[in-house]
Amino acid sequence: IRDSYIIIHEDRAAQIGPSEADILHLSDGRRLMVVRANIPGLLYQSYSSDEGRTWSAIKPTELPGNCPALIALASGDILCAYRDVTPEQPGMSCAVSRDLGESWIPLGNLYRGENRDCAYPSMVHLNNEMIYCAFYTARNAETGGCEIHGLSLLDRTAG
Repeated sequence: IRDSYIIIHEDRAAQIGPSEADILHLSDGRRLMVVRANIPGLLYQSYSSDEGRTWSAIKPTELPGNCPALIALASGDILCAYRDVTPEQPGMSCAVSRDLGESWIPLGNLYRGENRDCAYPSMVHLNNEMIYCAFYTARNAETGGCEIHGLSLLDRTAG
């Protein structure tokens, strides 16, 4: 068991503050990992070409977020849902990558929250066209009062 894990990124200088991550198996055989970076407030990413035994150095995306969730679309594009940390638009946002995660196109809000306490999306394919996205929100960031929300998303990227 001792040798069953690897260190993907060690943040000894506390410059990134990596935490929550999601991993997706790409159509070219690689793995894409998108990671929350607490200090710069951006999502970071890394790739593995050997089933996760080694990973590229993590690098920043341009997505201002936390708590990433990845899912492959019918076209092979990648959808990333995340907590948007842009001050003027708290909530859940999403972006799409058409080049296996090399670049991201922000698509906008999936949900506008009353505060930044809105996160942890999880996505699953319901069928060839429908994706279900569940996430939580808190009405008041200080006192709690959480709710679980769900959205049905239509994937129209096929053929």
